[in-house]
Amino acid sequence: VCLMLLGSRLIGPGVWKVASSLCASCIGGSLNFAAVSQALQVPQAEMSAALASDNVVMSLYIVLLMVIRIPSPERSKGRDKASSVLRMEASGGEGGAGEMTRHPVTS
Repeated sequence: VCLMLLGSRLIGPGVWKVASSLCASCIGGSLNFAAVSQALQVPQAEMSAALASDNVVMSLYIVLLMVIRIPSPERSKGRDKASSVLRMEASGGEGGAGEMTRHPVTS
């Protein structure tokens, strides 16, 4: 699609080979990248640059995934249940008037 939008003069005539190799890398890793590059006869310089850029971009992607934190519903539900037990005991519920004790929360 990019090749049709931008034209082969702007991108280069052999970019589809590198793009195919990068797609193979996403599907099956570096071994697929190397196999497809060899099958399509991608020049060594282009193959090295594409492999290096693929490694850098995937490393940044993994770091991004590690930074993003989405709380799971089970963890927040358990936390709410434990805090409600502590509030109930502090208000004089089961544990006595105003004393705050910890009891294990069972489901």
